[in-house]
Amino acid sequence: MKIHSVLLLLLALFSFPSCFDKKQEQQEIIKTWKKYRTAFSNNLGNECSKYIDSESVIYYNNMLTLVRTADSAAVEQLRVDQKLTVLLARHTMLPEEIRKLNGVTFFENLIKLGEGGGLSNAPDFEFVTVSPTQANAYVVDSNGKRGLNVLFNKENDIWKINLAYLSGQLSKSDWDNIINESGKTEHEFINEVLMLANDKVPANSAWHPFL
Repeated sequence: MKIHSVLLLLLALFSFPSCFDKKQEQQEIIKTWKKYRTAFSNNLGNECSKYIDSESVIYYNNMLTLVRTADSAAVEQLRVDQKLTVLLARHTMLPEEIRKLNGVTFFENLIKLGEGGGLSNAPDFEFVTVSPTQANAYVVDSNGKRGLNVLFNKENDIWKINLAYLSGQLSKSDWDNIINESGKTEHEFINEVLMLANDKVPANSAWHPFL
């Protein structure tokens, strides 16, 4: 009886790898990216949130806390993309609206505000690693040049994007180059981006917490 049990266990262990179809998982990952990008391009926050992982939700919960509590000195210490997120929320949302949000609904509102845009077609991916629960891939352009490095996590049988990982792709020097090319100071650049959201000049209060 014991030998029979051991044989069944060994059979289960050796048969497990055959259940993992790497190429099939890669296709599912690309489908997730395409669905996310399609929703992103159309500013469909509720649809986009279906394809972000739990780490992304934690990240946007943390950003929401900064929106509510970070003073101007704390905001100045953030990466440019994080500054834009905090200031965009304060510039376009009422305090009573912000109080009701959580990580998911905050993210959905940012997408609806116009943080979306761009192409929705599925890109070429250069997969670095693919396991049953996590994958890492580079977006590759038509010339074969690597772009964004994207991390995916499989949660509840769905491949989801780790936006917390993706959000840090642009370094400080990258942002410095973007801002320098605009011919503006960082504050002028940020103000211009905020104005595009609702055609209003951002108030100084956007740099201060409302709690």
